[in-house]
Amino acid sequence: MIRLKEKHRTFTNAFRIMAIKLEALPGVMAKDIAEILEIHPLNEH
Repeated sequence: MIRLKEKHRTFTNAFRIMAIKLEALPGVMAKDIAEILEIHPLNEH
């Protein structure tokens, strides 16, 4: 079986700043932020 190399997304500084601001909001869960940003919840940290 041939294994294809997975695509890695690169994130801009603006994207990272938005993620940090969302994470700082009170009561917002990581899974909700991940859904908004269309990333896996474990990628947020």
